[in-house]
Amino acid sequence: KASACSMSRSLDALKVKLAGHAKTIQLADVEEIHAGTDLKRVDTPLDELCVTLILASQDAITFRLDDVEDRDTFAACLLMFVQRAQGVGLEDQDE
Repeated sequence: KASACSMSRSLDALKVKLAGHAKTIQLADVEEIHAGTDLKRVDTPLDELCVTLILASQDAITFRLDDVEDRDTFAACLLMFVQRAQGVGLEDQDE
């Protein structure tokens, strides 16, 4: 199913819309980001085009992209925003 995703203005949440329903995922709550099929603990069928987020609640949400380049770009960008939301690496910016 096609979905629409957007970032919050403060870049700390991912808004996902699917079939008239909306969900906001706080990026600070993302514990893991997996690209591809190397994830055994979710029941969702995965392929090489998938990016799966594991949340602090242990819920998972999977996105399927058009090609591997899009998958890698999406995963890398999400990782950057997740790390920012979690404060990872911010202590080095004062130097």
